[in-house]
Amino acid sequence: MTAPVLPVLTGDCARCDGLCCMALAFDAGPKFGCDKAAGVACDHLRADSRCTIHDRLRGAGFSGCVDYDCLGAGQVVCATVLPGVSWRVGAAEKRRVMEAFRALREVHRLIDLVRLAGGLPLDPAQEAARVELLAELVPEDGWSEAALAGFEGGPLPGRVGDFLRGLRDVARSASS
Repeated sequence: MTAPVLPVLTGDCARCDGLCCMALAFDAGPKFGCDKAAGVACDHLRADSRCTIHDRLRGAGFSGCVDYDCLGAGQVVCATVLPGVSWRVGAAEKRRVMEAFRALREVHRLIDLVRLAGGLPLDPAQEAARVELLAELVPEDGWSEAALAGFEGGPLPGRVGDFLRGLRDVARSASS
């Protein structure tokens, strides 16, 4: 089995509808200048999904925004999982977008970890398992809303966790 073509795991805010600025919660502190509940748009998010303080986030006390990367989940939800569905329309749409975004962020996080494991000196069985997991994490037809809804409670996240835990000795020996 050959490794699948991996998605670009970098956020592209210009192709997103401000999902992290709406879906994620944050607490006032060293990284965020105010409290914000999940599902509530940030006060700095404009109607066109751009940030009114983007050019001065750190100075305004929002270094957490600068440091955050959804690993491309935002633009994928907007463009391919739920194209044309706006969280701004109503509560049902907001819930759908938030759930898809949450699940796809986890998928992309796991893809990133399994991809990074490819840099370790894996034996052939470990490499085959890694490629198989990537194939499941990156389905040929992409992720649908329904598939994402079942992802977190399904077996794949646990299998990825087991695989990664099984590489502890390989990672330790590689760093020595």
